[in-house]
Amino acid sequence: MNIFDEPKMSPRPSTLVIGWGNELRGDDGAGRWVARAIAQQPHADVEALSVHQLTPELSAHMTGIRQVIFVDACPTTEVKVSRVTPPPSAEIRTHTGSPESLLNLAAWLYDAHPAAWLVGIPAEQFEMGQHFSARTEMGVREALSQVERLIAEMENK
Repeated sequence: MNIFDEPKMSPRPSTLVIGWGNELRGDDGAGRWVARAIAQQPHADVEALSVHQLTPELSAHMTGIRQVIFVDACPTTEVKVSRVTPPPSAEIRTHTGSPESLLNLAAWLYDAHPAAWLVGIPAEQFEMGQHFSARTEMGVREALSQVERLIAEMENK
């Protein structure tokens, strides 16, 4: 290779999974657990990230991605899968953000427009500790199943 050759870019996966939360705060770490479980699966077309919080740098991972799946612990009673769309106003946060603001930033900086989903895991305990409540323990299994379903649907398109 000489300096005039263009570097070979590895192909981008079609799905990006981002699980976030604080693993020292009980159920709040559930999204990260799901992301790590996905990362250990033999998916050739999936990138999974387990992060403490949603930061602007994550928007760069959305370039060339067809679908992004956000996974987080939520104060709900059941696993919820919902479509995420950026708000009409171009809300862009520069420190931490929401899935919507990350989508806006990815569109603004990289002209990236992936389909996006939020998988909310039921959570009730956010005190210091590294154990999931019984409800969240069941919820992470269901959330993992829902993420796998979304991945399979994208692979079949």
